[in-house]
Amino acid sequence: MGLPLLVLIDDLQWADQETIEWLHFLLRFNPTAALLVVGTARMEEVDATHPLSTLLLHLHRAAQVSEIELKALDAGDSAQLAQQVAGHPLDAETIAALYTYAEGVPLFLVEAVRAGADTRDEDKWRWHTGRAVDPMPSPVPVPIPSRVYAMLQARLAQLSPQARQLADLAAVIGQSFTVDLLAQASDINETDLMSGLDELWKRRIVGERDADYDISHDRIRDVAYAELSPIKRRTLHRRVAQALEHGYADDLDSIARVGLPGE
Repeated sequence: MGLPLLVLIDDLQWADQETIEWLHFLLRFNPTAALLVVGTARMEEVDATHPLSTLLLHLHRAAQVSEIELKALDAGDSAQLAQQVAGHPLDAETIAALYTYAEGVPLFLVEAVRAGADTRDEDKWRWHTGRAVDPMPSPVPVPIPSRVYAMLQARLAQLSPQARQLADLAAVIGQSFTVDLLAQASDINETDLMSGLDELWKRRIVGERDADYDISHDRIRDVAYAELSPIKRRTLHRRVAQALEHGYADDLDSIARVGLPGE
């Protein structure tokens, strides 16, 4: 028997049919081989038609696979990673701001630290961590690092037209929302609305929050909102305002106090 072999394959969500078939052949060729294959994938980009879905189905049936879902980093792990990337200790305020900004996503955290590493200006660390509805947003908004922006831009570009329209509306709403509010603010029929919302949920663009829904990460909201043209922003703001007026006619004062993004 030869030496144990570890094979690491990153980003399997981008693998084509031939690559997945080769991997399946490799795993079946010699079931007793001292071989461990470790693959990573963004499962929100793997739908039922993706060849990886078929491979996982076969591997589960053969009891040849274990799946580990990576959770967001907690505050302690985020602080440790941020200081490791920075190469020096960070004060508590900076660590807290970075944790709020990244919400436990390692890539966002690393890119945020790197973006601030080129200057000694402390204002670089004062990330715009809150939504526009926060009572005291950060006074010095810092642009999203280009790599993070491009990645989120690509995720949004993969959406179907109806799902992208709903994501834009959710970004304008700026907080958790009900299906009724989304329906009132959009011009999408009920079937397409539910299909689009289901797509957003499967791709982890939108998640459940109590009995409502919300965009899963504020940085996704930031990019979706930034991609809107001024004309489209005004149009969507008007639609959302009219939907709120219609749905909360008996409680408009509380809605007015909360406000919407960009106000």
